[in-house]
Amino acid sequence: MSVTKQDLYATIQRIGAAETAKMGLFHDLPGGGSGGSSDVLMLEAHVTQSDMAPRGVGILRYDYPVARTNASFVDVFVADAGPLSPDALVYEINVVVNTPQSLGVQIISKWYDPNKVDDLPEFDQRIAVRIEEFKPTVQITV
Repeated sequence: MSVTKQDLYATIQRIGAAETAKMGLFHDLPGGGSGGSSDVLMLEAHVTQSDMAPRGVGILRYDYPVARTNASFVDVFVADAGPLSPDALVYEINVVVNTPQSLGVQIISKWYDPNKVDDLPEFDQRIAVRIEEFKPTVQITV
């Protein structure tokens, strides 16, 4: 995908610079960022405990400003994770919604020490997400 400076300016005026950056349009300028095209979104979100989730579980939902044609490849990690100790938490990350319209991620925290029986703290972490739309180039029929 390639955009002109006028398209980029119009999009910034319509949805703002932050959402325009999330869409990857700054990289889509000819000769820009990554060789002229990029469909990669990089998000950072502060996810806190939700009343809709059990204690220690975080839920991130993101609706794309512009619908995509296909679902996406998704990489997620917890940005606040620190050195491991018996009081540290580890995370199980599941992509639970992956459609052209939206993305949903569930992050389950667990104690690093499997013998620890204390209640988990409320979820409160920064989450980093890299999303790249899948564009099929080869289709195999079995």
